[in-house]
Amino acid sequence: EFLVSVEAVEQKLYFVKNLGSAKGKLEVEDQRLLDSHSTIDLKEKIQVLNTDLQAMIDEGRLTSEEKPVVHDNLIARRQAAKEAEKPKLLEKLERMLVCVSKAEPIVLPLAGLEAIYPCQAGLQAIHRIEKRPEKSWTEYDRELLSTKAKLQEASRALEPKSRMWFESDREFQPRLEKAVAQLAKQKLEQKKREEEEELERKRLESEQALERKRLAHHQAEEQRARELEEKLELKRLEAKLKPQKEAPQAKKKEKVLRTKMDAHEP
Repeated sequence: EFLVSVEAVEQKLYFVKNLGSAKGKLEVEDQRLLDSHSTIDLKEKIQVLNTDLQAMIDEGRLTSEEKPVVHDNLIARRQAAKEAEKPKLLEKLERMLVCVSKAEPIVLPLAGLEAIYPCQAGLQAIHRIEKRPEKSWTEYDRELLSTKAKLQEASRALEPKSRMWFESDREFQPRLEKAVAQLAKQKLEQKKREEEEELERKRLESEQALERKRLAHHQAEEQRARELEEKLELKRLEAKLKPQKEAPQAKKKEKVLRTKMDAHEP
């Protein structure tokens, strides 16, 4: 439709030039349109966009918002191709419809998400506080609420870097909220992983410390056993080297010779 509008203004310009400046001139808005665009430029851009769109459809790179729009557009084009009896175009559109139907919606990355995330996370926290009864607000809640205007201003300043061309607020805000929610989930999971890794690291350190202590105790016991054995061996050697005292010989008892007396002898 925009291309048609530019073509119409260019047609007007053609008539103005042929009629002469005295008989016709372009309106201010028409002149501004021609100063910014031309049919040749627009046709080139449309061709590039169509090529990119075809690649996105073939590869299934469509968001949940884009998928139904593209699907409906292809349905309308397929019907037009049927009515115009264009079998090749109809076959191409059928293939594209199959690709779109099978495609899983993707989430487009949001440029500058890390920069805008703290502002959006703070605003979402404020929104949750505001939904609660005021009497339940803590001092921390009130401090956070006092930063609302500042966070909104900072977020608005960063949003242009995150928007796509021609993206309206109605399209941008849901995409921003989804991206922030996804990043918050990722950060939470990352924090959980880091905590688990820290616990595992401490557990391993504790086990290693106990193992070192056990090994040191075992080595100390072995050392004491070796030292004791060495002392005993030294004592045995010392005992062998000492001169041996001869054991005293037992005195032999002399036999007393007794003369047997004859009982009949006077």
